Amino acid sequence: MVTTWVGEAKKELAFHGDALNVTARMQGHCRSLGALCLVSVPLLSDLDALDDFEVSSMGAVDLRGRSGVLEVSSIEFVRS
Repeated sequence: MVTTWVGEAKKELAFHGDALNVTARMQGHCRSLGALCLVSVPLLSDLDALDDFEVSSMGAVDLRGRSGVLEVSSIEFVRS
């Protein structure tokens, strides 16, 4: 990821990189899949302590600008 300051009259911090692009594309799929939050399966496999969350497989999504598909799951906090 690259972080830069942009603008002269009004300075603004801008972030660039693949992780941000993938996150934006996944966020775009939330509405069509009826999910509040999507998490990639590779990231999900690295997470611990999901006892308070309901995880549901949502299948594979095709992310614009990337080759191949990405397996995603929805994740939602559940009150115990």
